[in-house]
Amino acid sequence: MPPWGQRPSNGRAPIWTASRRPWYAAPMMPLTFGLTEEQRMIQETTARMLRPFEERRREFERVLREHGRVPDEFWTALAAAGLLGAFVPEEYGGTAMGLTALATAADAMASRGFGHPLFLLTGMDALCIARDGSESLKRRFLPQIASGALKFCFAITEANAGTNSFRMTTRAVRRGDGYVLDGEKTFITGMDQADYVLLVARTRSREEVEREGLPKTSCLSLFVVDCHTPGITRTQLPMRAIDGAAQWTVHFDGAEVPAENRVGE
Repeated sequence: MPPWGQRPSNGRAPIWTASRRPWYAAPMMPLTFGLTEEQRMIQETTARMLRPFEERRREFERVLREHGRVPDEFWTALAAAGLLGAFVPEEYGGTAMGLTALATAADAMASRGFGHPLFLLTGMDALCIARDGSESLKRRFLPQIASGALKFCFAITEANAGTNSFRMTTRAVRRGDGYVLDGEKTFITGMDQADYVLLVARTRSREEVEREGLPKTSCLSLFVVDCHTPGITRTQLPMRAIDGAAQWTVHFDGAEVPAENRVGE
């Protein structure tokens, strides 16, 4: 092979010449890992919200470690800063700041020792209701989430399915004006603190879905369930999640939920 850019002995032009720029020399869009002005404002808002709690950080950590609970006054401060309403549209009392804002606030809290998964779980559940819930569900729950009046957790994991939701067996069977819930979820964070749990359950069994050749995603639904509903019991697991939150196995034994609490179709 001739030296770079020289014409080969056959007289033909070289495939690559010095005048050609290889692909890696082409201009590329600059990457920036800095924060936007909006994200800086969210960081500053979060820092101001945390300032009254800084001197009591040890107390906060002790409450989390010993009881796995978020102090009520801290939750109220999150609501006052608009952080609990990050996924709640403004017409329902939220700030509609979105995912990046929520993540920025969560990072700022965690870096100062004030992180807790219930904050993110409540926000995630609010997003599901805002996107796919009925107007009735939105009006019932979104304003109370944004104001800090309600806490939510999320239940999808099962002992024999993990997060492979296609294998889950927890059932929601239609009966009259509601659904009857039967099954078990495990590694559920914040079940002892939440007012409601956003539950993933089957309206038809996996065997029925496979037998009828339906898509795997068929008959998997979300339900907003009161954590104190008769027929729901919980057992604490001998472990804690990130930031000291307690983990639970949750049993549903004939628990009833109104049909209007189903999220989406």
